[in-house]
Amino acid sequence: MLANMASSLVKHKRINTTVAKAKALRTFIEPLLTKAKDDTTHSRRMVFRYLRDKYAVTELFRDIAPKIADR
Repeated sequence: MLANMASSLVKHKRINTTVAKAKALRTFIEPLLTKAKDDTTHSRRMVFRYLRDKYAVTELFRDIAPKIADR
């Protein structure tokens, strides 16, 4: 469930869910955002292992990671 929610969040930039699920999703996606800061093959494969969606991984590394690189 968390992988599907994370993929939807990355693709659509916003999702509607309950507070409990959002808090659980935060602990799931924060390490993925940290791994996305350096665009290497290894980090892409590690993120793909969790998300299991090629388009979400591409979106994360191409559009989202440069915006949060200094965070």
